[in-house]
Amino acid sequence: MRPAIFVPETCEPMVYRTRSRPCSPRYMDLVALGVAVGFIIFVAWVLSVKGGADLREAYLPAGRNHLNQFYNPYWVRPLFELLALLPFRQAYLVVMGMDVSIYVAALCLLGVRWVYPLTTYQFYYTLFYGQIDPLVTLGLALEWRATRQRRAGWFGLGMVLALLKPQVSLAATAFLWWRLGEWRRRVRSLLPLLGAAVLSVLRYGWWFDDVVIRLSTSPPNRWGSISLWEWIGPYALLLWIPAFMGPLNEPEKLRFILATAALAMPYFQQNSLISLQAFLGPWAWLGNVSFVYYFNPALGWKIGVVLPLGIYLRYALRVVVRSFNRGASP
Repeated sequence: MRPAIFVPETCEPMVYRTRSRPCSPRYMDLVALGVAVGFIIFVAWVLSVKGGADLREAYLPAGRNHLNQFYNPYWVRPLFELLALLPFRQAYLVVMGMDVSIYVAALCLLGVRWVYPLTTYQFYYTLFYGQIDPLVTLGLALEWRATRQRRAGWFGLGMVLALLKPQVSLAATAFLWWRLGEWRRRVRSLLPLLGAAVLSVLRYGWWFDDVVIRLSTSPPNRWGSISLWEWIGPYALLLWIPAFMGPLNEPEKLRFILATAALAMPYFQQNSLISLQAFLGPWAWLGNVSFVYYFNPALGWKIGVVLPLGIYLRYALRVVVRSFNRGASP
């Protein structure tokens, strides 16, 4: 029997479906991909002076051992060391091409339509700024498939990628790791992550303390953070209670957890919503409310909170209704 794939065809309700060809794009999916490729060519050769701020200021300097704005696990540094060998415009082009290819690979693993997540504000923001969130999305997709197929090795590889941004994926990874089943499989799944950590320590020394110190003394800018910590502080942690305890099936709970991370983690940049959007189908377009930024800059990127808040309230209400129905049943 073929493995079940995460396929939000209608999003109401989330269903599983078996496919013989998990990566079978339709016409509009290919159109969305073509637009993304055209955007890459245009930005790389016309707007490269203005684009790629994160690549220019954080990732390429990390490849040259300048780590003032680098907060990711060090096992990703070899990638930036290779990119740093290229002129900026070529490195920028490679990163954008890598982002599109990796994100599409993640969507293929999930067996979902490409057109919805490929036509969102957050996706194009990620390309323009030279971010690495598609790697995180691919890691989550590998973890999801690994839980369906009970593949410890694939899950471990997914963790190596997903935990490049733990504020996005840590809670979802913990949930999926528990769903792997028996303890022996769970322990085996940790080996790739342990190997990546050990190799990075051998290459760069004990870097964990450096990251913690950097986060406390020179934290990343918060102008794009949509976390509710910005308004209610640690009370945001209370949002986790229904996310982990509610009577939901696996895909519903995974969506719920990813949305909660955007609201309850102390720091969450709005472009990192692309990992949530990969699992949402048409609901991913709710993130396009962020285009209002170009008409009302004072609102900033904070308006992006509408997407995770909408998904959170949707599933929180579902938890309440199902809990009530369960309690009312004889």
